Amino acid sequence: DWTQDDRVGILFVDCPGRGHFDEDTSDMLPVLIEKLQRSQRDVLRNVREELAAEGEPALVELDRLVRRVYSDPHAAPTLMNALAVVRLSSAADSAVAQELLRYCLGHPQETVRTAAVRALTDHAAPEAFDDLLALLQIATPAGRQDLVSALYRADRVRFEEAFAGWLDAGE
Repeated sequence: DWTQDDRVGILFVDCPGRGHFDEDTSDMLPVLIEKLQRSQRDVLRNVREELAAEGEPALVELDRLVRRVYSDPHAAPTLMNALAVVRLSSAADSAVAQELLRYCLGHPQETVRTAAVRALTDHAAPEAFDDLLALLQIATPAGRQDLVSALYRADRVRFEEAFAGWLDAGE
């Protein structure tokens, strides 16, 4: 019984788990999702890039994460990191990504809504136009530029009509 040997017994003592690297690492997606939620800035940048490169499978996991922590008042940084991944992703035009971005437009915290709008400046679909337009009334002056860019990206024709209407109304 090696556990009784003072020289090597310490090697056999049960250690507390320290996360995914104590388990199977053949699928790194759960590891990256967890690190997105709990890591420091340099690690976060790398994790965001890795998750964005994963494409739609990562977006499905991000959607689960967002919906799980959405109502937590302290989860804004996690939500903003998730939205940054969507913005970087080549699959950001997918239905999952678009639904996630539109879902986050309704978040009570402005920082999360702003992160969703910024992602939509690169990846807005026509379905997001009305949701974005509704935010225009409550947007801060600093946030309006991104919002207008997202509206233009979502539906150019409807944006031009709305813009002409704003000019005629003197708004």
